[in-house]
Amino acid sequence: MYLYIRMFFVMLVSLYTVRVVIKTLGVVDYGIFTAVGGIVLMMSFLSQTITFAAQRYFSFELGQNNMQRLQGVFGMVLVIYVITAIVIAIIAEIVGVWFLENKMIIPDERLDAAHWVLHFSLLSFIFHILYTPYNAMIIAHENMKAYAYISIIEVLLKLGIVYLLVLSNIDKLTLYSFLLLCISIVIALIYIIYCYWYYHETHFVFKPNRKLFSELVSYSSWTMFGTLAGVANQQGVGILLNVFFGPVANASQSVANQVGHALQMFASNIYTAVRPPITKKYATGDYKEVLNLFYISSKYSFFLLYIIMVPLFFEIHFILQIWLGQVTSYMVDFSRLMLIYVIILSISNPISIVVQAAGNVKRYHGIVDSFTLLTLFVAYFFFLAKAPAQSVFYIMIIVFIIAHFIRLIVLKYSIEFFFRDYLKRFIIPCCFVSTLSFFPLYFIHLYMVESWQRFITTVVLSIFLVLVLIIIGGMSINEKKVLRGKLSNIKYVKSLF
Repeated sequence: MYLYIRMFFVMLVSLYTVRVVIKTLGVVDYGIFTAVGGIVLMMSFLSQTITFAAQRYFSFELGQNNMQRLQGVFGMVLVIYVITAIVIAIIAEIVGVWFLENKMIIPDERLDAAHWVLHFSLLSFIFHILYTPYNAMIIAHENMKAYAYISIIEVLLKLGIVYLLVLSNIDKLTLYSFLLLCISIVIALIYIIYCYWYYHETHFVFKPNRKLFSELVSYSSWTMFGTLAGVANQQGVGILLNVFFGPVANASQSVANQVGHALQMFASNIYTAVRPPITKKYATGDYKEVLNLFYISSKYSFFLLYIIMVPLFFEIHFILQIWLGQVTSYMVDFSRLMLIYVIILSISNPISIVVQAAGNVKRYHGIVDSFTLLTLFVAYFFFLAKAPAQSVFYIMIIVFIIAHFIRLIVLKYSIEFFFRDYLKRFIIPCCFVSTLSFFPLYFIHLYMVESWQRFITTVVLSIFLVLVLIIIGGMSINEKKVLRGKLSNIKYVKSLF
């Protein structure tokens, strides 16, 4: 509940701030901000690998109720994070400045501002690295209330800097980057103070443990492939679009990313909530409940995303027109393809959670994420062959569909998993709901003129159709019993079951 309150609040404020920032900075400056900031985020795979390790080990030790070892794990993780921050600072300054000056398409009069964006983005990211272990500890404790409140504070601060950005006469691109840095510092302090006050295990005690250090480094080194592939798909593609199509394509990609991120937030709440219990159940050897959580999170995250994705897919031009005012064909095409990519990516996340809980990441990331890294290389050669900008999203979609089936094969090596159960409990219900609901909405889109009337009709019919089909063919008998019990006091509801 707290995560969804957080999500709706963050999503609404973020959509508004993006509109104001694009209008205030202009399309070119906003494109520069997203492209240059992408150079720093390309380095994020170094910290994200340790993030997954931290969340897994924190939850695992909590599952075994080993608080003394948990404090040692936290101290070791914090030291590794500090080292990571130093490494990222050195790499980003050297490589980032060279790439900015020699490879990126930046107007000469905006080059100085682009340099400031790079430096401020780097510092912001370093503070993000330093507070991530504290964030991971809050999630491991399943304290979603604190996590939600801090996120709301962060988005309110971002809303405040948008107001300052509009009023200021200073170079707005440079000022925007600096204010984001200030927010990163404030949020880092909030996380550190909160965890120090409520969780004794976050009191820093460094106990050198060669075996633990070796485990963390080994675990992190194999998850590096996965996070590198994810960063390459998001930020590397942005750099390619800048090199081949310029800042305007970057601005369109950024809008598509915002649309995709808004959709992904719905599923991420389920995964954020289910990751700690899956890890804890695995730590206690309750593999039956691990698989039960796996199937439930896979199916209902798909349903939740699909019920939102379908009206967005059909009405994206109308929505962007209201949201941004000025819409390009790139924005519409990128956004639609991004919606498809996000829903494919989201159904793979529960597989990653189970594999990471088992600690069996070597085979998983060595095989699966080596394959997904093909996206960037294939897109580069397509662009050399004069392919349109939209082709990169088609490549991402195809690669991740194939990668999903590879993930399922690798999953069998982590837990006793049967494909027939996955087919019965996930594939068939999801295909039933999505297929029967898609075509009625398609015909409405085809035969009605774009307007508020069509938009409202699409949204209402989408929600109604999908919910009815979920009840008819998307839910198991036991799930219907649970729902019937919850709704037994509402008149006429029983007849649906």
